[in-house]
Order: sequence, then C-alpha cells, then structure tokens
Amino acid sequence: MRTVKSSLLIILFIYFLLPSGVTAAINQSSDKEETIHIPLARNDEYISGIFMPLTFDEEQVKAVLEKHNVKLPDERPTGIRVGYASSDETVVMFQKIPDKDAVFLTVDANRNYDLTDDEAVEVPSRLEQAKKVVADYELPWQQVMEGKGYFLPIFQVFGLLPERKMTFPVYIVIDSEGIVRYATNDYTNAERSLDKLLDQKGDSTDLLLPMKKENRERASGGYGVTFTPESVQKKIQENQVKLPENLDSDDHVGIMHNKTLVIVKRSSSPDALSIIVDSDRDSDLTNDEEKELRIPVDHKDADQTRIYLKATYSDGSWEYHPLFFFVFPGYDPSAPPRISYGLGYAYQTTFFQDGREYQVTIQDPTLDGIFEPTDIENQNFLNLAVKKGDKWEYIHYGFELIPAGKQFYRAHAVAEDGSWIELRKSHLQPAAIGKQAPDFRMIDTEGKAFRLSDFKGKVVLLDFWPSWCKPCIVKFPDIKKLIQQYSEEKLMVIGINLDEPGRVEKAKEVIAEYQLPWRQVVAGKGYSNPAYQVYGRLPEHKMVVPAYIVIDTEGIVRYATNDYQKVENILNKLLLASSEGKDMLPVPLNLPSPISFSISRFVFTEVMSKSYATQLKTRIR
Repeated sequence: MRTVKSSLLIILFIYFLLPSGVTAAINQSSDKEETIHIPLARNDEYISGIFMPLTFDEEQVKAVLEKHNVKLPDERPTGIRVGYASSDETVVMFQKIPDKDAVFLTVDANRNYDLTDDEAVEVPSRLEQAKKVVADYELPWQQVMEGKGYFLPIFQVFGLLPERKMTFPVYIVIDSEGIVRYATNDYTNAERSLDKLLDQKGDSTDLLLPMKKENRERASGGYGVTFTPESVQKKIQENQVKLPENLDSDDHVGIMHNKTLVIVKRSSSPDALSIIVDSDRDSDLTNDEEKELRIPVDHKDADQTRIYLKATYSDGSWEYHPLFFFVFPGYDPSAPPRISYGLGYAYQTTFFQDGREYQVTIQDPTLDGIFEPTDIENQNFLNLAVKKGDKWEYIHYGFELIPAGKQFYRAHAVAEDGSWIELRKSHLQPAAIGKQAPDFRMIDTEGKAFRLSDFKGKVVLLDFWPSWCKPCIVKFPDIKKLIQQYSEEKLMVIGINLDEPGRVEKAKEVIAEYQLPWRQVVAGKGYSNPAYQVYGRLPEHKMVVPAYIVIDTEGIVRYATNDYQKVENILNKLLLASSEGKDMLPVPLNLPSPISFSISRFVFTEVMSKSYATQLKTRIR
C-alpha cells in the first residue's frame, strides 16, 4: 500500500475475477474458540468464472432458444455447453480446453441471436491474465495478487461495502485520518471524491453521497402518455419518424414525457390495447415489438407490462432499462382508458450529518434512465427524510435549501446513472416570519432586472401563481382593486409565475387576457424558481398555490397564506399604519392558515359520488 501526497489518503484498488473453485471452512471467533465443520461434495458440473450470471438449466435454455429463434452452429464439438445470461437473455456457448486452465467462450455480442457470426475467444487463467495486465499497462503502484479471488482477506473487509453492489472495479477512498470516505465502481466518482479530500476542487462543506438503486414492485406516480396532435406532429417532423404503413383512424400516436413516441392500437381482444414503443430510440417504429396492455375494470386491477427502453450515456455507452406501462379505466364509462408509465426503481442512500441520520432519495423526472443536469431542478427530483426513532420522517422535497444538520444545501451535480449525488452548501437562506426578507434578483416580462431590496420603504406582496391554478386567477381582479386603492409609492405587487418551460406562452396569454398591471416574472422554471424555493417553504401556506407573501416597509416577512381575503386584511392594516406613521402590528404575524387542498399534491384514485362529496364538504366546514 502506498501513500499519496504525503500520506493524505489511500486508494485500495481491487480488480480480481472469480476463482475457478473454492473449498473453505467457516470460522467463528468468540471468547471460546468455535469451529463449524461443513462437509462439501465435489461437483464437476459446477460452472464458474464467467463474467455474467449464466443459466444452464436445459429446459430454461431450450425455452430461451425457442423464444428468440436462436441460430447455433450446425456442427458443435462434444462438450460444448449452451447457456444464457439471466439478466438480459444474452446467449453464450463455452467449451473447456483439455489440459489447459482456459475455456473457449462464444458470446452473442451483437445481440442478434445468431452465434454463427460471433468469434470464440480463449479465456486464459485468471492469475496469469492479471499479471499480463499489470505488465502491459506498466502499472507503477503496488499490486497484490494472491489468486484468492473473493476470499482475499482485504476484499472480505472492504469489498462488502453496500454502496458498490459487489461489482468491479472497486475503488475505496480513505482520508488522512484513516476514515473510509467513499466506495464506488466508477473511477470518475472516486476521482471526484479524491479532489475534494486533496482540496483541489469543491468546498469542505460539500457532500458527495454514493447512491444505490432501490427496486420497487411497480412505478410510483409515473406519467400519462400524451396524445396532443400538435406536440406529436412536431416530434414526427423534427425527427423524420418512420411509422408503420398499416395505421388506421382507430390507432393513436402519442408521446412520452421523455419525447419517446408510442403507438396505441385496438387489440384483437375487446378488453385490451396493443402498444408499440420506439424502445431503441431510432425514430423508427416499424422495427419495434408490439405488446398487449389489458384494460382493467377497476384501477386497482391494473397489470404492468415491462418494455425495455434504450438509454444512451454521454460517453457513448448504452443500456436497456425497463419501463412499466399500465392501462387504467376512464373516469367514467364513456371516457377512453388512460395509459401511464413509470420506473420501477429509485436511487437512495443514508448519511450522517451533525449527529443525525438522513435518507436521500432521487428519481429521474423524465423517466428515460439518464440523469441530466436539467433534471436536478425538477421539484420531484429529490426527497429528504430524517430518522426519528425507528421511522423515517420526510422533511424536504426539491433541489434547493435541503436541510442537513446545521447547513442548507442544494443539489449541485448527479451521476448520469444515478450512482452518486453531490450536495453543495446553498447560498440561499429560507424565509422566516418575523425575519428580514431574503433578497433575490429577477427579470420581469418587460426585460427589466430588479431586486426585492429595491422596494424597501414600501409594503410588498409576492403573488406566486401557475397558469393552471384557477383559485390564483380568480383573485386577479381583487388584486387589481387593491392596486387602484393604494399608490405604487406605498404598495408594490410582484407576480411570480410558476409554470414549466413548456407553458411559458400560456402564462403570458393569461397576463394579457386579464391585463395585469403589476410587475410579472415569467422565468419558465416552475417550482424551481429561486424565489419560490426561498419563500415557498414557509410553513404557514404548506407549499400550495396560490401563495401570498407579505413584506413590510422594513423588509420583514410579516405573513404567508393561501387565502387572499386574509392577506388583504393584513395589507390594509400595514398600509394604514404606514400612512398614519405608526406601527399597528408591533409583533410579527404568524397566524394559522386555513385548511387547503391542491390537486397538484393529491390525486383521487376513485371517483366520488356527488352526494358523498357534498357530505365530505359539509364535514370539513
């Protein structure tokens, strides 16, 4: 083991292949030495040393060969075994080379289910191969090669760290104090961690967290396929999409959230639909497999259909990952069925900060299997929970102002494959009732830049609204009347739109339709708008819209609510106090908010009868 940069850290690099056979005794140490003796029988049919998990069960292999109509060489020497990778059904053949510690291995590398065009490769002894690699690459750092495979003692100690999932290569980073700081299979991730420890990049307050995939039985949430003709036609024209020639008027072309095209057709069965997905992302739906989706009577009976979608990473590598498709019945018998899809996994890890244990979970908001920089700023990207007793309590969602220990962080970077996330200390501070209003810079719809601090000496009303929020729009005339009542010298109203990039034009149409006279900011950033990240988390209005924030003439946050009537009363008191030269509100206001419901946060999975809805409404009142 060699020290790096004056013994600042140690990298343990373990790169061994599986051993060909192992016989071991298991020892347990305690105050009284105890040995467990386990007799083992020799199995000459056991197959090991292959780079992927293979299945050689004759019936299972036969089923895979028939399923894919696999073509094998007509003449095969005695002793050749045929198997397949259980993960993706890649077919292989191998034959032991007599009197030699090696095998001939043939892999269907081009995935065409034809092994007559694949070359047989001689796989030599693992230990000899390892020595050759060291010599070929002239590796200057110290190497350990004992031929013990997984049973090398140092691997038994370090190789079982949960972050790296027992795959190779394995990189373990240890800091100058001898503390294990990081474990990964990706050298880029290890290098990023090393940079931080060596003070070459980043900041000591940054957190680099290794994530691990958490499988789920079915998708949580997910998205619906969109069949809007304009968006679909635009996608087809821009990418010169090739569609099957036999489509008719009952067939529909849709588009997924990640811009992948889908064709939905009536199946031969009356209670099912057929779906074709451009799974290889080549803009050609004539070469994709048709799958059947059953239409359930009740949404609870919806079955999932797994379709593999191609994900291509920035380095040119690619993989197929599963998407789960569902069909749900319409909201009423006359409505068409709804097609939804989602991922069956998320990425998750736990970490300690200032003595508390946290759990961070990230999900790919576009469901395309690749995390991109723009995915970070999606409101559904990250969730944070804190351990309380033996339970996890969710305390945060969103990419900004993530509370961990005594600091607030923001999601700074994420690995394409979701294997790590970097949290960086945030330069923002969350707003609080009775505290100085955090300042921010924005640009209004007229292209004028301004800061919140520019309006000190005036009472300020922040109005957060998206164009789809009917309760927000209903109150626009009331805000107009308020502005007519007070001059701009006393009251400044700032509208901050929370629409996503695709709805910016819709937001501008609403502004023009209602002729809103107050300053508007339409940034197309949705809930990731920095101002909303700062002010939208005040507990008084519970992260729903409309959201109204009142700031007094001294720049103090005085009130937050979803009820415009209440905010109007507060404004009148503050403005009257300002005009009379006295403070009518000597203490910060922190009044309870009314109970509010938001369709953006809750989804009713069953349709209520009108009578039951009326009873429920009466009880709430």
